[in-house]
Amino acid sequence: MTWWESMRSSILSPGPPLVFDGAMGTELYARGLERGGIPSRYSREHPEIVADVHRAYLEAGAAILTTNSFNTPALAISDPAEARELVTAAVELARRLADSSGRNVGVACDLGPTARLLEPLGELPFETAVTIYRDLAAAGQAAGADLILIETMTDTYELKAAIVGAREGATLPIFATWSPDSSGRLLTGADLETTAAIVEGLGVAALGINCATGPAEIAPQIARLARATALPLIARPNAGVPHGGDSDDAYLDPGSFRAEMAGLLGAGVRFVGGCCGTNPAHIRELAGLAAASHTGLSDVGERAIATSQRRVFYPGDVTYQIGARLVSDDPVGEALDQLDEGCDFIAVPADPELVAELEPLVNAPLVIVGDDPVLLEATLRLVRGRPLVQVSGPEAYPAAATVAGRYGAAVRVPGEASHKIHIPKGVQR
Repeated sequence: MTWWESMRSSILSPGPPLVFDGAMGTELYARGLERGGIPSRYSREHPEIVADVHRAYLEAGAAILTTNSFNTPALAISDPAEARELVTAAVELARRLADSSGRNVGVACDLGPTARLLEPLGELPFETAVTIYRDLAAAGQAAGADLILIETMTDTYELKAAIVGAREGATLPIFATWSPDSSGRLLTGADLETTAAIVEGLGVAALGINCATGPAEIAPQIARLARATALPLIARPNAGVPHGGDSDDAYLDPGSFRAEMAGLLGAGVRFVGGCCGTNPAHIRELAGLAAASHTGLSDVGERAIATSQRRVFYPGDVTYQIGARLVSDDPVGEALDQLDEGCDFIAVPADPELVAELEPLVNAPLVIVGDDPVLLEATLRLVRGRPLVQVSGPEAYPAAATVAGRYGAAVRVPGEASHKIHIPKGVQR
């Protein structure tokens, strides 16, 4: 039985939340890593120091160890072989410590951002990002990880690439967390609700917020997520907003961290932990708080079924309008005209190049029209938001639903009562 299989029922049931460990980078700096150094390389060059950090978190009560591999996606841009080697070293090290603890401790293969913007805002192709995360997730699973943790994301498109890559490279559960600003928006503009809808549609096991700011600052954001998704929520904030430069009191002390964390342990929070500035003393306080807490999953009534890059769409019982399928030589202009006329969705043929041109400029959910599963997959793979798929009739539904379910897309079948929208099995897991 895998760690996830042994823990899943308790995670999905009310009870104390599970405790992640705290920061790795700041702990390595405290143990001699030079400023500007690459923490992930310590797993290979100084494994005894990384082991000491893991051991301290285990003694503090952590139930999940995050591997010292956060920087590896960024390293993979120039040296994919080294990145895979460092993931393997980090996972094997954490695995040994977890197995020797005498407890059922999970090991999370930690994958941060690539530190590059994806096309067209940057120069990193989507499929290159997918390959990076695919290879690193595969290395993590082979080395003994229990789950893939994708964290500190600031762009929903890179987050999608990471999730798609991780699920193609490994069969492990995927946890996804991102780092919004004080308003709840990511760097590329998506709000909390939009990000949650995209991530949930891609089939992650848990989602939430890490890094960003402190517990008090993210508490309202966690509450918003609890209203947007019924998936288990993860809260791993920094030890407050840094103050005092590099002094020892730059972050919240452990007792203050515990007090602020108590304010966000509402419905939906099933995993807690710390990010920058937290240390074993913070996690010890947090483990004590978690043991005395009782949280459960959120009871979400209406769930989003579609998003643009930056806007979520909740259909409910409200009548919605889908524009005529784009056919002109100026698809952006035609789409903007349809929005001005009151359309909620923009219908486009299954065409990856057209979607790539349209999405950055048109802030509306898309309806991808087509029956060909190959063309549908090529298009859905590159969509930045969470679209609908429209097929020609009931006979085309089964093949389209299989593809749509992999990318979180609901399927609309014209000709049925009220043009019923089907949620393929596997979309909301």
